[in-house]
Amino acid sequence: MSRLSIRTKLPLAIGAVILIVGVSIALAAWIVIHRASYERAEARLTSLGQMVSSLLGTQATNAQNRAARVARRPEIAGFLNGTGGVTEDAVREVLRSSVAVPPAVKYELRDQSGQVRIAAAPGAAGDALQMSPADWQTVIRPLDDDEGPGPGRDAMHGRLRTAGRELFYPVVARVPGQAGGYFVEWRRLTVSPQVRGWIAQFVGADAGLLIGNEDGSVWSDFGSPLDESLPALTPDRINYLTRPGRGEVAAAVTAVPGTPWHVAADLSRHDVEAPVRRFLGTVGGIAAVTTGLGVLLGWMLGRRITAPVQSLTAAADAIAAGDVSHRVAPRGDDEFARLARSFNSMADEVQRSQDTLEDQVAQRTRELREARESLARREKLTLIAHLAGGVGHEIRNPLGVMSNAIYYLEAVQKDAPKDVRDYLALLRQQVNVTAKIVNDLLDMSRTTPAHRQVIHVKDLVEPRLARLKGTDIERDLPADLPAIDVDPVHAGQVLDNLLENAVQAMGGSGTIRVQARDTRQGSVQIEIADTGPGIRPEHVSKIFEPLFTTKARGIGLGLAVSKSLAQANGGDLALVSAPGQGARFAFTVPVAGSTT
Repeated sequence: MSRLSIRTKLPLAIGAVILIVGVSIALAAWIVIHRASYERAEARLTSLGQMVSSLLGTQATNAQNRAARVARRPEIAGFLNGTGGVTEDAVREVLRSSVAVPPAVKYELRDQSGQVRIAAAPGAAGDALQMSPADWQTVIRPLDDDEGPGPGRDAMHGRLRTAGRELFYPVVARVPGQAGGYFVEWRRLTVSPQVRGWIAQFVGADAGLLIGNEDGSVWSDFGSPLDESLPALTPDRINYLTRPGRGEVAAAVTAVPGTPWHVAADLSRHDVEAPVRRFLGTVGGIAAVTTGLGVLLGWMLGRRITAPVQSLTAAADAIAAGDVSHRVAPRGDDEFARLARSFNSMADEVQRSQDTLEDQVAQRTRELREARESLARREKLTLIAHLAGGVGHEIRNPLGVMSNAIYYLEAVQKDAPKDVRDYLALLRQQVNVTAKIVNDLLDMSRTTPAHRQVIHVKDLVEPRLARLKGTDIERDLPADLPAIDVDPVHAGQVLDNLLENAVQAMGGSGTIRVQARDTRQGSVQIEIADTGPGIRPEHVSKIFEPLFTTKARGIGLGLAVSKSLAQANGGDLALVSAPGQGARFAFTVPVAGSTT
């Protein structure tokens, strides 16, 4: 389960919960309905048995009262006592006129000892109806006992008996008188069609109704004796037994008052549990539909939950992989939408942090590269300075001798031919060029510290511009520029070098533009631009390296020395023109009073 996705686990969990709850509710309801069904069936069977028992008890009382009235006829008592000259024929006539033959099938007159004195059998089954001495004693014992059956103690019903496929029972009444005796009427247990219809309507098609002796010897369905044998049934309670053709049944047994009979109302347990089965079928269908709907709802809910989660996961993976531009589209205004917006805010912050970090890294990289380049340039300048320091002094002395010799020759040969004077001028020019190179070497070798002082930009720039003869110059030097804090010698040397390079780059024709502005960041920027051919793109990165030059003459130390002097004064020197344009250099110097 741990490997399954929420989209799979959620519908399974919801379906399982619904199924468990449904099964639990169904089980509890089944227990209640099962108990209620049996309680209802037991109440129905008990009520049915009591009603039929009461009806049969009333009929039994009527039959006993009728038999008792016959037994009280004076002719019968006179015949048994032998008084009044009553003959047997007279008694038979009385019996025929007093006893309603149907459903009676036989009647007897017995003396105190139980001996049959008169017997008549109106029905064909009468001859088969006999009572053994034990049965006789069982019937007359309640009649001879003063604690007998109450109002009906003068008469008593006997047990049911079978004759063929019919049921019969005796009604015994005590004959009052000195000799005493008993009147016995045998009756057939019959049920009229009207009564059968009433019983079927009253009992119902699913219930059964039996009548039998209390000892269980004979049982009948009010029609004919049962072929099956039933176990002994306990009255006034529910008995559970198995009957052929009906399966397991629940039977309520009730004693019939004034008789040795029991009435049993039974109901098949299959019919008792029919509501339970219907309930389980209904609940099962509802549970199946509910579980299916729960699984569907869980699937839809899982999809609703997992879709934003998957989007968030994909976005988090993308950001973890470096794609900080990935965002989640919020839908609605629920918790997932708020989470998506929070995630997007976090991603925006991550992107801003990354951009800031990248900018800082790029800036630090540039600074590190510049520092490395500056260090390399300084190391190269230091190496060249050591060489220049030794070589410059050695070369400077011969140059001084040569310069003096040229001066002497010009002085003593004032009338020399023109070509001699031209050659002397050429020698002087070359000596000056060589002296310039030597001075550059010596300037680089000297590490004099900067003696900074406050000076105005115009006081620094204008004297150098005045020395440029035959060159067009454009000035933009605002009067309100703040004073600067530099070493005038160092700053002048930088400006001289830039102006000289500009003149040389233009080849004697063109315009030099000098512009100064306040950067508002504690510095003043002096720009010197020319209209020359500019600097080739491949030379831009090497322009400040020592010994790099694009001129036919020179050793390439001017710009390298100038940048070092600018940085030594708290400023900088940079090329700011684009390729294909004239060269434009920015000389940045600190403002007086700044912290640079």
